[in-house]
This record gives sequence, structure tokens and C-alpha cells, in this order.
Amino acid sequence: MKSIKSPNAFDKYMKVIFHKMYLANVSNRLRELENPRDIDCQRWVWELVQNAKDSIAGNKEKTKVDIKIIVEGDSYKFSHNGSPFTMETLTALLYKFSEGKRNDAESTGRFGTGFLTTHSLSKTVKITSDLIDNEDSKISGFSVTMYREGEDKELLDGLEKTETSFEKFPDAFGWTTYEYIIKTESNKEAGKLGIQNFKDNIALVMLFCPEINSIELNDNGKIFSIDHINDSSENKNESEKFYKTLFKVNDNGEISKRIFLYCNVDEQNEQLTQKFGTERNLRICCALELDDNNNIVFKENIPYLFCSLPLVGSEEHKFPFFINSPDFEPDSERRYLLLDGKEINEKAGKISEPGINKMILLRVTKIYKDFLDYVCKMDIRKRYLLIRGINSIPQVNFFDSIWYEKNFISSMRDIIIEYPIVWNGKEHKKVTDIFIPIINSYDEENKKTKAYNYISELNNKNVPTFEESQIFGKIFGKMIQELNLKI
Repeated sequence: MKSIKSPNAFDKYMKVIFHKMYLANVSNRLRELENPRDIDCQRWVWELVQNAKDSIAGNKEKTKVDIKIIVEGDSYKFSHNGSPFTMETLTALLYKFSEGKRNDAESTGRFGTGFLTTHSLSKTVKITSDLIDNEDSKISGFSVTMYREGEDKELLDGLEKTETSFEKFPDAFGWTTYEYIIKTESNKEAGKLGIQNFKDNIALVMLFCPEINSIELNDNGKIFSIDHINDSSENKNESEKFYKTLFKVNDNGEISKRIFLYCNVDEQNEQLTQKFGTERNLRICCALELDDNNNIVFKENIPYLFCSLPLVGSEEHKFPFFINSPDFEPDSERRYLLLDGKEINEKAGKISEPGINKMILLRVTKIYKDFLDYVCKMDIRKRYLLIRGINSIPQVNFFDSIWYEKNFISSMRDIIIEYPIVWNGKEHKKVTDIFIPIINSYDEENKKTKAYNYISELNNKNVPTFEESQIFGKIFGKMIQELNLKI
């Protein structure tokens, strides 16, 4: 029988199926963002920072990006001068599609579920940027407004409205700008929490993301900026493993300094190479914050886990120092590390996502030892803070507590007892060579002092200072009894 040629028989149904896929991709998350959690409100700024830095991933001609955030009343504008869009990346943004970071070691993953979090500010977003023509590489400007209000039919109407709003301009803008107009009290709260989280974490983001050249916040006329201080005499340490970086922070005229001591690992990794089918290195950066007097600085209620950007929501997962790895595999909401599961994907015969995270944490134990070597050598103070996070098991999602205690916590504890980290007023001593008084159970200060003095005399003054004894009790709790039993 002779076949009959006709227009593509599937064209009629492709758009219907495509619209159903779009709704399946965005509707549930958008519904959740009607009443966003605090974590969503804190994350939106990092999703936009991620898009800025990822725009230049793999671009050999542009290796740095500048970022500006401008808040004027109900308008929030986020701008960057990274690479222009291609039609592929613009389509991915408008229709919510992301390949994640599967095939690009430099990219954190663009325009996926994370970008939807920015709708905690507004479901309507005006985007102006540049578009590069794939055929002749000509760059022109464009504008498009994303409408993601409502559900089902209204969402599809918004998608059509988005498509018709697209305009091209003959000249390039040079900057990509996302503008959100807040409309509700919930939107206002999201804006406030996001800006505060930005201020809390941007110094570390600048440390872990060297591709960010500069970043400035203009919050209704109040200027916040952070600059990297380049000083080779301060930056490079004689050990070669460790470096010191300084940032000058200008918070509306109030100047402060942030100092970070850090260690980088960037080494070829066969397991990652096999998994991704291309040559890959394992990359880890661990950092401590110091003050002007060479004391370790510890801050409460901020993430100590970074996958280039902070894993907002992971604050309960405590560590002795900040740990960043762009090779970490977090959950889809970038809150937790995936640690629950087998290290090898049996079907593929390659390392699994939990396996990658476990591999990174095991490598961190070796960095921990290097840090302690350096801290003790350079007479850095408040070393007891380096016990933080190895005295308890966090109660977080996607977690394997048995593996974590046996392989990570146990290794870290075995390392820490070999180093002098407790100050007795004259010198630093190992935790196994000193008795730590348990005095925090007393409410009144004079009773704490009497208990401390009594225990000190009983142990021939082989105890930490009164101040450090209180801090040990506050931070380490029952672990003190375990340490005292080893004396």
C-alpha cells in the first residue's frame, strides 16, 4: 500500500502535551510559594547569584562577573554583566528546564527548581538582557516579562502572555536585569530575609566564588559593598597549603574587615571522571574566620556547608570550619547533603550521589588534620572551637547517622585529641591532658566560680581557664565527660 505524506501528525498534540509538562514542572512549587517558608525567603538572592556566575561558566573570554542589587521601594532589581543568553538558555529559563550540573563542572545548575524560589518575591518578573545569535554571533538586546500568577489555565494564559511580551532591540544592553515588583506582605518579608541572608554570607561566597569580581547592594539608598583586599604579603603563607584573604566590608559607611584562613584541594579524581565521562577534579575549600588578634571567630545560625553558595537550611549540620565543594550533591532544594544510600550505584557501576558526598567528607578529615597542624604552629587562639560539630550527630534529612558517626565523627575525634587546643592560662594542652570542669549546671556566677576553683585545686590547677571551661560546657555538653575519662 502506498503511504500518504502529510504534515507532521504530532504537531497538533505537541503543544497540548508541552503545556501539561510545563504545568507539571511549575504549578506545585508556585503553589507552595504562595506562603513561602523562611528558607525560601532567604534563598532567592543566591539563586540569582548562581545564575550570574553560571552565565560565564566555560567562557574563556569572560572569567569575572560584576553584580548589582538595587532595592527601591517595592522594586527589587538584580543585575549582572555576565555572558548573554542564547536562545537555548532563554527558552530554558522561560519554560523551566535545567540540565543541572551533569556535564559542566563549572556550573552549579541554571534555571531549574531553584530559580522558581525567586518567585517568593513576585510571580511577575521583567527580564532585560542580551541575546547572542547562534548563526552569526551577533549580540542584540531583548526584553521579556515572565507571568506566573494563578493556577492551570491562568498559568497557561500567563505563558502565552510571556511569549507575546518578548521584544528584541538592535543594540546590546551589556547587563542582565531581573526586576521583581513586590505586592504582598509575604513578598516584603521575602525581600527582607533575602537581603539579610545576603549580608550574612556574601564574604564567604566571594571567597568560594572567585569568578565574582564585585558585588554591591543599594537598599533604598543604603549602600553595602564588599571588596577583596589584595596584599601578597598577607595572602600567601609559608606553608603553601594555607592562604589568608581579607575583605573590606562597607555597610552604609560602617567599615569592617573579614579575615579568612583557607586551604584548597583540587586533585584529579577517578571516580568523578568515570561518573561524568570526562576528566574531573575533586575540589574542596575549607576556611576559618579569624579576628585581628588571631582568634578563631565562630558565628551562630549561618550555614557551614557551601556548594559554591550557602546551603541555606543546613545550619543544624555543624562543622569545625566552613566546607565548600562545588562537587557536593545536595537535595533539589539545596538544603541538605544527600548521605542516605549506597556509595555505589549498582546499576551503573559508578559512584552515587551519596557516595560523592561521603567521599568529600572523608577527604575533609585529612584537611582537618592539616588545619590543626597549621593552627598550632601559628599560635592561633580559641582553638577549642575546632571541636565544634564533632560532639553530636545532626538530625537532618537524607542522612546516614551510622555511617556519619563511624566514618566521619570518629575520625575527627581521633585527630583532635592529638593536638593542644585547650588554653589553661599559660599554654595550650591536649584535651586528654587536662581536666575540664563541668560548671554550667550552676545558675549563679559565684557558685560557678566556687565550683571551678574547687575542681581546679583538686586537679592541681590542670584545668582550662574559667572562661574556656564555661564555653566548653556550653558547646560540648556531655562530650566533656567522655574527654575527662581519657585523662
